[in-house]
Parts: sequence; structure tokens; C-alpha cells
Amino acid sequence: YIMTGTTDGKRLNLRNQKVDTAEMQDTNLKNVDLSGSQMVCADLSDSNLSNSLLVGVSMQWAVMRRVNLTGADLSGSNFENANFKDAILTGANFTGAKLKGADFTCANLTGVKFDSADMEGVILQNANIKGVSVIGVDLSKFDADCALDVCDLFF
Repeated sequence: YIMTGTTDGKRLNLRNQKVDTAEMQDTNLKNVDLSGSQMVCADLSDSNLSNSLLVGVSMQWAVMRRVNLTGADLSGSNFENANFKDAILTGANFTGAKLKGADFTCANLTGVKFDSADMEGVILQNANIKGVSVIGVDLSKFDADCALDVCDLFF
């Protein structure tokens, strides 16, 4: 169990760690390397993870509301059923990620790479998808209620 408040994320090393419950709301994790960690049901709401490495993390059911993941590398990660509502993900890399059922409602996805990601049932309601890359993604599996402007996507 990990519980933190506002802190300097550079001192928190969770690379390749298994954490059953992580409550890290409003935490500064900028530039932190969490690669390979397992943090099921983690709550990182309102945290700053900009430019962080989350390569191959397993964070199903994570609560990532209003999180800042600008420039973060989340490639090959598992964020199935994660909540990214109102998150800032500008330039983040989700290449090859498992995102089935993830909710990106009202998120800023400008320039995000979702190449070859599993996006079945992903919710993009009112999300900014300008410049999003979806090379190799099966777009037929998107949430039917989610109107996508394909002019903003790179195939």
C-alpha cells in the first residue's frame, strides 16, 4: 500500500514494483520511471506525470482524472477500464497499449500516438483528438456513441 501527498516524484522509485493499492492523488511524479510496475486500481488523480516512463505498466481500473501525462511514454502498457477523464495527454505515447474500455472523456489527446493499441470500447466523448495517430488500430471497435472527426486523425 502506498499513500503520498504532494511530493517530489524523483525520490519515489516504483520501477518493476507490484502495488495493490496506490493512492497518489495530487503528487508530483514528473520524469519518474514507473516502467514494468503493477498498480491495479491506483488513484493518481490530479498528479503530474509529465515526461515520465510508464512503459509496460499494468494499471487496469486506474483513476487518472485530470492527470498530466504530457510527453509520457506509456507504450505496451495495460490501462484497461482506466479513467482518464479531463486528463492532459498531449504528445503521450500509447503505442501497443491495452486500453479496452478506457474513458478519455474531455481529455486533451493532442498529438497522442495510439498506434497498434487495443482501443475496443474506448470512450472519447468531447476529447480533443487533434493530430492523434491511430496507425494499425481497428476503428470499428470504438464506442458507437463517440463521434470522431476522422480529419483530425493520422492513419
